[in-house]
Amino acid sequence: MAMINKLDFTECNQNFINTVKIQPFGYVVIADSETKKITNFSNNIFSLVDNPKENLLNKSIDVILGKQTFQVFEEYLQKTITKKFYSKISLKEMEFEFIGYKLGNKILLEFELVDPSESNFDLENFLINLNTMPSIETLLDFSVKELITSLNYDRVVIYKFKEDWAGEVIEEAKKEKVESLLHLHFPSSDIPEQARLMYLTNRLRMIPDIEYKPELFHHNSLNIEEIKFSPYRDIALHHKIYMKNMGIKASLVGSIITNETLWGLVIFHNHTPKKISIKNRQKIEIIIEKISNQIFIISETNQKINLLNRKNNLKNVFQYFSKASLKYLNLNLDKIKNDFLEVGTADEFYLKYDSYEYIAASLIDREVIQELALNCKKDENNIYTTNSIFSSFQIPVEKLNGFSGICILFFANRENYIIFLRKEQIKEIDWSGNPEEPAIMESKNISPRKSFERWKLLKEHTCLNWTDSELNSIMELNSLEEIFLRLKAETQLIESNEKLKQLDNEKNKFFSILSHDLKSPFSGIIGLSELMHTNLEIFSEEEIKENIKEIFGVSKRIESHLNQLLYYGQLTLGLIKSNRVEFELTALLDKIYNEFSSLAKEREINFQFDYHESILVEADENLIHSILQIFIKNAIKYTPQNGLIKIKYFLKDERLTFSIQDTGIGMDSQMLESIFKLDSKKKNRGVNGEVGVGLGLIISREIANLVKGEIKIISEPQKGTEVFFSIPIRMEITGFNNTANTTI
Repeated sequence: MAMINKLDFTECNQNFINTVKIQPFGYVVIADSETKKITNFSNNIFSLVDNPKENLLNKSIDVILGKQTFQVFEEYLQKTITKKFYSKISLKEMEFEFIGYKLGNKILLEFELVDPSESNFDLENFLINLNTMPSIETLLDFSVKELITSLNYDRVVIYKFKEDWAGEVIEEAKKEKVESLLHLHFPSSDIPEQARLMYLTNRLRMIPDIEYKPELFHHNSLNIEEIKFSPYRDIALHHKIYMKNMGIKASLVGSIITNETLWGLVIFHNHTPKKISIKNRQKIEIIIEKISNQIFIISETNQKINLLNRKNNLKNVFQYFSKASLKYLNLNLDKIKNDFLEVGTADEFYLKYDSYEYIAASLIDREVIQELALNCKKDENNIYTTNSIFSSFQIPVEKLNGFSGICILFFANRENYIIFLRKEQIKEIDWSGNPEEPAIMESKNISPRKSFERWKLLKEHTCLNWTDSELNSIMELNSLEEIFLRLKAETQLIESNEKLKQLDNEKNKFFSILSHDLKSPFSGIIGLSELMHTNLEIFSEEEIKENIKEIFGVSKRIESHLNQLLYYGQLTLGLIKSNRVEFELTALLDKIYNEFSSLAKEREINFQFDYHESILVEADENLIHSILQIFIKNAIKYTPQNGLIKIKYFLKDERLTFSIQDTGIGMDSQMLESIFKLDSKKKNRGVNGEVGVGLGLIISREIANLVKGEIKIISEPQKGTEVFFSIPIRMEITGFNNTANTTI
């Protein structure tokens, strides 16, 4: 019983090709290029000479060619060493085609018997038509149809190599009852590396009858290099078995070579023996070379057109950025989204530069994108690409939103980048047999795949790779960094100018307040003081005391206003800094309670502090004290007799939030919109007719900004006001305060 093991052809490349036998449809003579004396020959040559028993070694080649043909051939060799000499010659009353050429220090003579029934085909019109083909698809479609008509093979296919050297039949012409191979894929082991190298040098290989018996050379010491370009070289055993498994008796294979790379093959199949003459094979070589050139020209033309289009897209991108609003964060990339996508030949893109971010709704989740950018390894051009995010990063498919390919262009700072994404291309691929079982070893013989039935495999989690040309266009987007830096610098300058303008406006408003809101109280003091100074004798002792009390009260209010103005000035000039310290929150609230309890009692207001835990926090104690003073002072000012003011706090997500709620006169929506504006003319009087300079809430806003806090105010006329003030803190609950929850 034969031993069977799985085997990949590529492990045995060398053994398949190195053979010094030839196919019997050809006759070969090898001679020294200087002496023209025969050094070796195939044994079937004996059938072409008059005396088959005569030893041909060291004889001049004219014993085979004849004097006249030898002379013409010798003159030809003196003129050229690159082209092959072609002629017809009569040997033993039979007509032969003859080719002679020089290879190193040897001359090779190759003969084939002429088949008088074979007809020539029109090469000139074929080539003219090839020049008119607008695309590779139409070029190949026309070629296979013309070739099968001209040469009468059962099937002609175009076989294209993939990046991994697997192949696909991309075009086909066949006779009616012949099985189709169109769109079948074949593993790379079907045409192993050594065979591909051979196709680069031997551009046309013919097997007229797979059942042939190979011819030996007369001299066993033949160097394989001497016949490496011969079309008659014996084929490897696995190739014979491969053809038999396909049911093929004869084949002809031509190499499509573009830019010195094996692009694909033109393959002719016949189910019965079939031979093509040397002359017609020369025409086929010319046609396939023309097909190769046309593929190259069309591909280059398409690449140049695509490159020009991408350059135009790049121009649009750069023009937009150069004319973009200097408001750095307000770029609207939707206007040039298509240009970006064309530059990256992508389905979607994402851009991040410092705080600016452009992200499409259909994009992968932001966290996934950031993970990809963080973990990928960029190359020397600051680019990373993969056509399978799933395979490269093991990210669950459901998180990829249908995308498979990613190309990341990093700017100088790795945290800034442009990401291009390509959609997954799910395809059901038809393989010719199971690609996972390319070959087996039976006893001492290698056998290729025996099954060529269609084997369907689903190709998923992948897309097309980015080409070098596409990546070069993407790399040009690196120039955007210069524009971003300029926009950023200009934006900072604009923001600085706007800040200076704002400070100048606030300075003017500041002095307006000084001149307007302080003028009346000062006028009152001056008028009353002057009256008492000039007419003191007309005032009774009781009236004098009352006037002095009035002067003192107005002076205290002026002092309070001036302190507020001074404090506001220090805030706007940046003279007051936030200073985080660790303190007991309950101790601060007790202090504030003691400050305002007398005033609340005097106005007969229910003053309630609601807190329990003794909390140790880290924050700016003085600024929190100041802002709470402002809110509580306003609450007392606008809350009528027998009203309620309730102060409490709560903790959530490492933020401390204070609530100051009153049952005072409240505010309408128009007032709410203006209370934080320095130039607001709309001011509410307190329940006792008090009018302030309007700086309290403005100062609270500045303090909130300084401590990264937030203020929210909810109010309705005659229903009271609730102020929320929250700040980020670090805290520790240390115990309970039994004196809390105090009410007056």
